[in-house]
Amino acid sequence: MLEIFLTTGIVQNSLRYLCWILITGIFLSGALVYLQTHLKKSWLKKVSYFFSFAGPLVLILMILGKSVEVGSAEEASPLRLSSINLDAFQAHPIVSRVLEKTYIFGCWILLGGSFCSGLLMLIKRRLPRLKVLNVSYFFSLIGPILFIFLVWNKSLEVDDWEVTGLDASWYQKAAENGNSWAQVELGQCYLEGRGVNRSEEEAFKLFKKAAEQNDAQGQFNLGWCYEEGEGVSQDYKEAVMWYTKAAEQGDESAQARLGWCYANGEVIPQDYKEAVKWHKKSAEQGVSAAQYALGDYYAKGQGVPQDYKEAVNWYTKSANQGNPRGQWKLGDCYYYGQGVPQDYKEAVKWYRKSETRQSQYKLGQCYEHGNGVTKDEKEAVKWYTKAAEQRYEFAQNKLGLLYEEGRGVAQNYKEAVKWYTKSAEQGNSTGQYLVGKCYLSGTGVAKDEKKAFEWTLKSAEQGNADGQNSLGRFYLNGIGVAKDEKKAFEWYAKSAEQGNAGGQYILGRFYLKGIGVAKDEKLAVIWLSRAADQDDPYGLNSTAWILATSNDPRLRNGKEAAKLAHKAIKIFDKPNPYMTSVLAAAYAEQGDFEMAVTTQEKAISILTDQSYLKQFRAELKAYKDKRPWRDDESLNSKTATNPQQNP
Repeated sequence: MLEIFLTTGIVQNSLRYLCWILITGIFLSGALVYLQTHLKKSWLKKVSYFFSFAGPLVLILMILGKSVEVGSAEEASPLRLSSINLDAFQAHPIVSRVLEKTYIFGCWILLGGSFCSGLLMLIKRRLPRLKVLNVSYFFSLIGPILFIFLVWNKSLEVDDWEVTGLDASWYQKAAENGNSWAQVELGQCYLEGRGVNRSEEEAFKLFKKAAEQNDAQGQFNLGWCYEEGEGVSQDYKEAVMWYTKAAEQGDESAQARLGWCYANGEVIPQDYKEAVKWHKKSAEQGVSAAQYALGDYYAKGQGVPQDYKEAVNWYTKSANQGNPRGQWKLGDCYYYGQGVPQDYKEAVKWYRKSETRQSQYKLGQCYEHGNGVTKDEKEAVKWYTKAAEQRYEFAQNKLGLLYEEGRGVAQNYKEAVKWYTKSAEQGNSTGQYLVGKCYLSGTGVAKDEKKAFEWTLKSAEQGNADGQNSLGRFYLNGIGVAKDEKKAFEWYAKSAEQGNAGGQYILGRFYLKGIGVAKDEKLAVIWLSRAADQDDPYGLNSTAWILATSNDPRLRNGKEAAKLAHKAIKIFDKPNPYMTSVLAAAYAEQGDFEMAVTTQEKAISILTDQSYLKQFRAELKAYKDKRPWRDDESLNSKTATNPQQNP
């Protein structure tokens, strides 16, 4: 139980920070007493005394707990004073030994003196005859300087600092004598060009030597070389083999990389269960990227049953270590209320910490809609811009839309097209559709039907429902391409099958009129009803017209037609003579000819297109004669009230 408690992330971090506070205090203890003698602040003396006694005790405990290591080549230690390998010197063996021991012994004398400087000041106070004051001052000043030097010289390592090690000359002899750790370090030198000319081939050779000695770090580095083709021909099978060897030895980096290989399915066949297995091993060793990945598996139900609470658990571990993607995903959990109660403010907090382009985009959404922050479209534009400038295509589309509509920023069609194009050029299907739309209408760019068709085709071929719907219109009307009703039908059908209301509405009309397909009134009703179910006003209106005027008595339903017509008018929310006329036909089908006449007269009064006047008057006469209207084609062209959807 005690071991489990001590290995939890919070306890480990707390102990780590406490140790470093105490060590820093040790270095400064003598200086604090020195300041006290001049500033007359008694609390400085108390602080110094505390560090003088507590510091060395903690240092001993850290050494016993292997948090401080002397002469160790182990990785992942909060502090390490590295012993210099005897073979690192190319001088006489006796000289090498003397130099090494002098270096280590000298470092520890100076560091030890720094640790005890405050204690020396205390002795001076109790035994004033002892001349220790100058000694204490010396160590108080030289200790921190030595500390900085050791860190700079890579002889001292601090947890979470990226330390590249000494230059190649320190590792050459040891590597030649078969020391696997030195081979790995020397390989890094060649890879980074540190003290030697950069050579991927030499790095590969050294990593291979270390790997063949069963060195886990060497095996991981060798796997990376094979995967990236660094110093050797790219070979994914070899990469996975070496990652696996390192991972089985418990190397957390190899475990994480192996997990990604199984998850992506690019290097080896995709296997989420294996991905979960290796990422969990890595995550349990504290690798934040693996913790984030594990959270994703639980959130998406990949390789494990979907469990948002468990996802939040791992996202939180990752986020608390400062992993930007973990912070972004944790923000999403709070934003959507997945695994935790919905909390926009908490979501905003994590989005701000993350600083990923995805989080910047989400912050834009928060400001645009006032979720967790005061609604501010200008601030929304600022965050969308940050994300868009990092090539986040969703933010580029959104930013283009804000410029087009003039929300949060001055309306600027050219700027809108610029951002749509950036998204489109990255292959985003929505961006391609929007660019095509701009070229078709000449918004922010010179009108060009061929370019409009080309961009819309790219969007449609990627499966974008809006792009497919729009492409159907291009083929139907011969815009930028030869007219082809069959192809128009095919693209409208693809759009409709994805649930696009506009595509469903047009597909229904195609079946009614027999455009690009054989006439089929029943299929027409099915597709128009699907559009109506999405509250598409044109789908509602067209369905109502069929139910009111069809020659097939099995399809007619005056009551339902009136209901749909009323709903279409309400959604459209402005006077529309065609929808009003459909409502009149629905009243007539129910036998309410008085309401039918009144409604049709209203439709005629708001009609602006006089080409429909004759038709409207013919319908009015039928109602006055107490006769419901019957349309041989079942759907009058007056129901196509959206010029962009009108076939």
